[in-house]
Amino acid sequence: MTVSRLKVVIALGISLILGDQTTAVAQTQASSTTNYRFAETNELTIVVNLLGAVRNPGRYELSRSIDLVNLLALAGGQQESADLSDVRITRTMRTSSRVERREIRVNVEKFNAVDETDLVLNQGDIIYVSYQSGVKFSDVLTYLTTAAVLTTAIVTVINQTRN
Repeated sequence: MTVSRLKVVIALGISLILGDQTTAVAQTQASSTTNYRFAETNELTIVVNLLGAVRNPGRYELSRSIDLVNLLALAGGQQESADLSDVRITRTMRTSSRVERREIRVNVEKFNAVDETDLVLNQGDIIYVSYQSGVKFSDVLTYLTTAAVLTTAIVTVINQTRN
């Protein structure tokens, strides 16, 4: 294996490790200020903010008939790293004497067990789709494979230069 070939192998390994992370950051920064509207003309709407592990986070103006599950679908679905068992809706409740914030936790993975009233969205809701904690097996396998390829390439070059 020549030195130029080794450089290509190392460059491919580095792009495998860093490529997905840099793309995800750029996409998140590009779409974080985008506004979306899903309602008919002259229809009464609500405005909510969708944050976290969804493909298109941002400010959404929605028809009142759109619920949490439909909003997630309109946002392009969840990212691969999403934890749909921990979706949080922060709702501001105004009473005559004070303003309260209430957090509703929804496990969208167990959709049949969710109370339908928790799926209804209100004006000003902030919806946060959590990220999974920990590392997935497929990520570990990718890193190990890349490390093995790089190690093999380096050992091969060292052995070639000794001869």
